[in-house]
Amino acid sequence: MILAQQFVRRHRGIGHIFLAAYVFAAVSLSAAADPKSDTFQPDAFRTDAALRERTPGLSDPLGRDCPLPPSALSIAAAVDIALCRNPATRSAWASAHLQAAALGSAESTWLPSVTVTASEARFNGSHADATGEIVDTPQNTGDAALNLSWTLYDFGLRGGRIKSARYLLDAAASNASSTVQQTVFNVVQSYYGVVAGDAALLAAKSTADTAATSLEIARALHEGGAAALGDVLQAETAFDQAVLARVQASQTLASSRGTLAVLVGVTADQPLKLEPQAVPAEVPALTARIADLMAEAARQRPDLAAARAQVLSDYRNQAVDKLKLSGESFLRKRANVLIADDLR
Repeated sequence: MILAQQFVRRHRGIGHIFLAAYVFAAVSLSAAADPKSDTFQPDAFRTDAALRERTPGLSDPLGRDCPLPPSALSIAAAVDIALCRNPATRSAWASAHLQAAALGSAESTWLPSVTVTASEARFNGSHADATGEIVDTPQNTGDAALNLSWTLYDFGLRGGRIKSARYLLDAAASNASSTVQQTVFNVVQSYYGVVAGDAALLAAKSTADTAATSLEIARALHEGGAAALGDVLQAETAFDQAVLARVQASQTLASSRGTLAVLVGVTADQPLKLEPQAVPAEVPALTARIADLMAEAARQRPDLAAARAQVLSDYRNQAVDKLKLSGESFLRKRANVLIADDLR
């Protein structure tokens, strides 16, 4: 900082430029080191707001810390944690943020670009000074340049690229919404799969205990002469089948618990204690017509919306390419006309 101040005192012209660049670089580095800084990645074009407008009711998982609850895991908590920690969900949101940044980059073409360059040189020994005389005294020279460029008209290319970026953001937001819906479905299915697996294992253990009791009774009756050997063999077969069903139920439960653990973003072997959920006694009757349900699904399904937005973006890109070619062709023809007029 002392060197910078000395440089400013000696060279007022370019010193201010260097000092401003020095301060800007220092602020940029400190902001980049602190993600919570007010100057960290300024959103001049409100791209985050544009993404939030396209994903109403959804919670952005980026930057959130979602630990597991210390108590039993309810289905609502499982869904919330999965939406925050599931890799597929986070990847979809990251792609949506990337596309939002691409929209901001496309909109930034409306702004001018400024380039600042500066240099300083020191000469020792014999050299020619500014007047052309040969001198031996040391000499410092410096220069600075400021370049401003601003595209005023480009035959609508910027507008076309911005519309294409907006359509791509619509598609990315719809993909994120579709991923969220699929994650919620998978978590609910796995959660109740674990609940069903617990109930199935309890039933299998009860059946195995009953089969073991029946086998003991059959053996006692056979030893007392009140039952045939076939009854004992039949009881043994039922017991073996009950034990096999219990082992299968235990494996199914372990697989369901591992699937649920992976969905909520933890390792498959981490034990999860679930909160007991009341099973509804009856399912509400479906009163809507199937045609109305299909029309509503076609209107609200995010994957279809993403496909439509992708098609519109491709169409806009084709229009931009045609407009660019037509503009270049117009310029070439106009230049040929001007050259022909000069030749005449």
